[in-house]
Amino acid sequence: MVVKIKIKDVVYADIKQKILSGAYSPDDRIVDLDVAATMNVSRMPVREALLQLQTEGYLNVTTRGFALRQFSMQEIKDIFDIRMLLEPHAAKLAVQQVTPEFIRTLRADLDAAKHALADDDTPAMMKANRAFRSTWLAVVPNERLVATIHHLQDHAETVRLATLKFRQAKEASYERNLQMLEAFEQKDAALAKRIARQNLADSFAFYKELSESRSA
Repeated sequence: MVVKIKIKDVVYADIKQKILSGAYSPDDRIVDLDVAATMNVSRMPVREALLQLQTEGYLNVTTRGFALRQFSMQEIKDIFDIRMLLEPHAAKLAVQQVTPEFIRTLRADLDAAKHALADDDTPAMMKANRAFRSTWLAVVPNERLVATIHHLQDHAETVRLATLKFRQAKEASYERNLQMLEAFEQKDAALAKRIARQNLADSFAFYKELSESRSA
């Protein structure tokens, strides 16, 4: 059976990846005609992809195309509050699914993060962190829970983009992931829950401090 891939889905995935990787800045305007020309496709599937991303909360419509949605501090806090309810439970469920292959994959993800930290490479660090998180979420046997967490994490990408530029944040992130790996290796659900919660608390606190220092 041949599965046909819709052009709209290809365009959607490309734009979303660029949003999550920080390729677009808050000042950029994403215009359907420009995207269509760059990707060598017609305007309609681009328009559909952009409207879907708007519906999902990634973009806002402006008079000059689409722009990244900007979240207020309260909205970011609300997102982290929900994540702190969901992700520790997901980590507990993941512990129950640990296999040798799972541990090997996490170690590989963590090795990539270690190299990114040594090179002070922010994009590589974000990619490695995303891979590490996706690896353990992939074994959680609750698809709705995982989908909700991924969606919330995507909307919190603003925090990662802002904080992981700093060496201190990279080091803290690496240490938390190392601790999470140890929790999975030991099959310690309580430890995994505690680390997941603390990682989120630290991330939000660092972002809040950074935002307040910039506005002072």
